[in-house]
Amino acid sequence: MKIKNKLMVIAISAVIAIIGFVGCSGDGGGSGDIIDEMPTLTGTVTIDNMSPKVGETLTASYSGGNGTGTPSWQWLRGSSAISGANSQTYQVVAADQGYNLRVRVSYAGFNGYRESNGTEHVAPAGGGTDPITYTVTQRGGVSGTTSTNEIVFTFSQSISSLGLTADDISVSGAVSKHSDTYINMNSNNIFEYVLRAFVINSEGDVTVSITKTGIEAAEKTVAIYRGIPNIYFSLSQIGGHSSETTTGLKIYFYDSYHHGRLNNIYDSYGFTANDITLSGAASKGSATLIFDDTDNSWLLSPITVTETGDVSVEINSAGYNITNNPQTIYVYYYPRADVDIGIGDPTVKLFLDGVPLTEGGNTEVDTDEHGTYVISIDSGTYSEIVWRINGEIVSQGTSNTSIMLPKRNDGIFYITVEVTSAGKKNTGSHVVEIKEE
Repeated sequence: MKIKNKLMVIAISAVIAIIGFVGCSGDGGGSGDIIDEMPTLTGTVTIDNMSPKVGETLTASYSGGNGTGTPSWQWLRGSSAISGANSQTYQVVAADQGYNLRVRVSYAGFNGYRESNGTEHVAPAGGGTDPITYTVTQRGGVSGTTSTNEIVFTFSQSISSLGLTADDISVSGAVSKHSDTYINMNSNNIFEYVLRAFVINSEGDVTVSITKTGIEAAEKTVAIYRGIPNIYFSLSQIGGHSSETTTGLKIYFYDSYHHGRLNNIYDSYGFTANDITLSGAASKGSATLIFDDTDNSWLLSPITVTETGDVSVEINSAGYNITNNPQTIYVYYYPRADVDIGIGDPTVKLFLDGVPLTEGGNTEVDTDEHGTYVISIDSGTYSEIVWRINGEIVSQGTSNTSIMLPKRNDGIFYITVEVTSAGKKNTGSHVVEIKEE
């Protein structure tokens, strides 16, 4: 037992002595390193032709570094290694066109690699003197179903050095550009550029052209599709409150593409009052429908309200995907004892600059003049006259038989007047649309 213990002590002591000997550095520093780390490769890699064309042979060189032994080469197309391209020379192929080329070198026994600068984009075998050509297609659109969301330009070679922007592209026909229109290179295909955020005016052909040195100037045509959006609408009533009868309705359209009020989306489809059905506390009667571009609404007036309560509004959805048909809105009814008070029976007669206006009708006037229009009623004895424009009181008194509208004041003005005489009330209304020439 004692002999075994002595042998174990001797063996352990021998191991410690060996470790201590190996751990000593040559200069006596005692660093404890058993094997020195591999050095990092230094030096410069160059390519003999930095403006390559398809078919040419490139040669790489390594100099000024610490690499020794047999070099290992790897050529790259863009940032991707080219399979099998592992020699000091490389013959440029058609697949390289439009890309820049690089080469890396590494050595056994050295950490890392050295890489050359990238060449210019590889040109065609003919030298690239001819203009770059392109084709144009649409993406995302299916006729009658979904709208085109991208116009795709595919070029014959890379144009990344040309700095193409949406300002360099002209479009006409079914599509128009606006301030948000932009174009981006497809990160997965450097030959492809995508134009987005344009306005589809209608389904049909779009003519495009590019004004950029180095790119062909020929016009191209592509068919664009406009699908049927999921449209929904909201309502507001005009003029009504606890002591006033609602005189009209405003309709606002929205869609799933724009997520905001639509700019006259129904106009091109011939949207009229006949497309609207009212039921409940009001009927449509002889109401007319006018688009108001001041707030992108449709004005339906005058409607006939028979009681205070809900009105159901349904819009003809033929050709449209209206998702919230019908809608309900609360309207007000304030009955009046209409009598003949010498200014029309049973309504007040309105005048525009002395010309009689049709009760409940609408008049469009174009002007390039300064000054005002005079809206008036017949003179008479009144205990109260109340003028309203678009539901808001603008004049109230006993002798205010006229109001004025500025001629240079684009917009739609729903004008009502309510007069009181001998305890009886009467009303008149008219819509005036002013367009400045």
